[in-house]
Amino acid sequence: MWQGHFFHVASGNDSFINDCRLIASDWGDAARPGSAPIRFLHGEADRIVPLSPAQSFAKEMGSNLTIVKNAGHSLPFSHWPELLDALREQR
Repeated sequence: MWQGHFFHVASGNDSFINDCRLIASDWGDAARPGSAPIRFLHGEADRIVPLSPAQSFAKEMGSNLTIVKNAGHSLPFSHWPELLDALREQR
């Protein structure tokens, strides 16, 4: 059985609802160049969000983009050691 989005409901229905609210929110004020240091990680095997828009957005934001090999759209769950390494490097 496919379990690609199990993490949305792993903590209960409220977590899923909060995720939906965040996704639908206007991030315009929070995500603007220079507002905060930003580092993007993108899975090279992501079939949901192509690499090209991620590259464009990272460039627009003046941010770093790390492409994670063999990672898909669920990168934070499948490749969490790489995510932690990136956070450590950012400090």
